[in-house]
Amino acid sequence: MKAKIGNLEVILTQTLIIQDDLDSWVEFKVLNWDVKLNLVFHKKYDNPSESSFDIEPQEDYAKLIFNNWDGEGMSFREPASFGITEDRKVYLMAFGQRVGNAIKLDLQILLEAAA
Repeated sequence: MKAKIGNLEVILTQTLIIQDDLDSWVEFKVLNWDVKLNLVFHKKYDNPSESSFDIEPQEDYAKLIFNNWDGEGMSFREPASFGITEDRKVYLMAFGQRVGNAIKLDLQILLEAAA
């Protein structure tokens, strides 16, 4: 079954329940690109009420850093582009909910429509 949101094709939808301080990885393929993502949740104590998201490219993977994702419901405002394959942008959407010492994270990987 194919799914589209706007002009983006849904490639992968993944739900993870991640306990605090655990290393989390997601691996998948988008067209000809083998993608590895390392998911890290970080508390920024200098501004604890402001949540943000960073992507740090590494040699063979990307580190996704979710800063201050401590609320009952956190999400991206819009898809975040994190790569290009076969001249098409690849995007990430995320939604998280924290309960106790764990966060439920829903990830969606989306691919730009072919021209």
